[in-house]
Amino acid sequence: MNDYLLAFSLGLLSTPHCVAMCGNLVGALLMGSRNAGNMRSPLATVFLFGSGKLLAYTALGAIAGLGGMALAGTLAWPGIILRTLSALLMIGIGLYISGWWTGISSLEAAGARLWQPLLRRARGLRL
Repeated sequence: MNDYLLAFSLGLLSTPHCVAMCGNLVGALLMGSRNAGNMRSPLATVFLFGSGKLLAYTALGAIAGLGGMALAGTLAWPGIILRTLSALLMIGIGLYISGWWTGISSLEAAGARLWQPLLRRARGLRL
């Protein structure tokens, strides 16, 4: 199958996920911007949110793709290590969600320590 057709199909089929996950966030942003006295129209707020999300995903995908290409071009073992770590992380998340193992909570706490300074800075932004 053509890679572009496959990518398009994946994007199209993942639309329900985006509606379920991001729809609630956009609704909350619209309600919050109205309460904050924002003069921007709801359509402009939705457009800005979608554009920012699209640009952020594009930038992160480009960074990850370039990093993966650099690793794949040098040696084979970094890719093997990253795939193994990814698989172990997915297994750990599954065990954590099922309640069978809570060891992933230490990784979650480390992520929270990284996320909190960003969250404090974002609270000062006006939408």
